[in-house]
Amino acid sequence: MLEPLLGCRIIRVDGYDTDRLGTFTREVARAGTQLEAARAKARIGMDLSSLAIGLASEGSFGSHPSVGLLAWNVELLIWIDDELGLEIIGSAAGNTNFSHRLAASWEEARQFARETGFPEHWLVVRPESEEHPQIHKGIAGWDELESVFRRCSDLAVNGRAFLETDMRAHGNPTRMELISAAARDLAQKLCRRCPECAAPGFHAVERITGLPCEECGAPTKVARAETYRCARCRHQLIVEIRGPKTASAARCDYCNP
Repeated sequence: MLEPLLGCRIIRVDGYDTDRLGTFTREVARAGTQLEAARAKARIGMDLSSLAIGLASEGSFGSHPSVGLLAWNVELLIWIDDELGLEIIGSAAGNTNFSHRLAASWEEARQFARETGFPEHWLVVRPESEEHPQIHKGIAGWDELESVFRRCSDLAVNGRAFLETDMRAHGNPTRMELISAAARDLAQKLCRRCPECAAPGFHAVERITGLPCEECGAPTKVARAETYRCARCRHQLIVEIRGPKTASAARCDYCNP
């Protein structure tokens, strides 16, 4: 996706197991933040390839920021350019199938698999609990799932198997869609050049509220403009948001307190 949009060639770097930086199945805890992990991946790729530009992604999973019962996925894609001194980040967030279940029967395991989009979305199974060291990853077929479930149940002291979604991108189409959205966000940022120094990456960093109410004209919490800033020279510009010039009275603290 990025190659035609940016006119570049992306080289995949082998020779480093990124599981050393953290795994979704918890064998290795991620050190630092999501952004720090993405940055570390990009830097490792730059070192191994001897290139001045690096690109890497990192995902995180948890609860929706405002609706706690919903699972939520945030994807970051980082572009580092040491020649220009740039670090640009594309991002996307959305719903995910991130889930787990301790199943006591094959019927329960099969129901969980259906709920999470199996077999298009892969699963991970282990005996007994989420911390058991024996892990079966990348399960992508019903026969395999049943076989692994029964073996794990037989090994478990409690007679159960712990199932969870495989959140690695190549086994999770929902996550791949969000990574694509993060790539589009990154491309849009890189394609906008700074009006001052012409460096790529001139993008919105802040939304400015205050769009006037359609009834009384008072400022509302609806955004009226965005602050664009250059990642290189820090030049910034306030850009009005295209669209309605007034906000609905329903969004006004005076008309609708």
